[in-house]
Amino acid sequence: SCHYREKEFVRIGYYVSNEYDDPELRDNPPKVLLLDRVVRNVLHDKPRVTKYDIPWDDIAPIERTAEPIDQPMKQSMDQPMDTLQMQAEPMC
Repeated sequence: SCHYREKEFVRIGYYVSNEYDDPELRDNPPKVLLLDRVVRNVLHDKPRVTKYDIPWDDIAPIERTAEPIDQPMKQSMDQPMDTLQMQAEPMC
């Protein structure tokens, strides 16, 4: 998440699922969990971006509620995190 003056204005999350590594086990899961065969699947190509309205200056904040917005990231997730740059859009 990103903050300005201790107020969160954007949050990026990812959907995560845990599943068996074998299609046969996925289709017919055993009654007892085989933990050593479970893998985590992170949908890194479909991030969930939620934007929040915050006061950007000393003027009183606008009275409205924040609504989540789904949109793809503008840069590839193959880049290292320190090279990712967010493209800010003005909030009116």
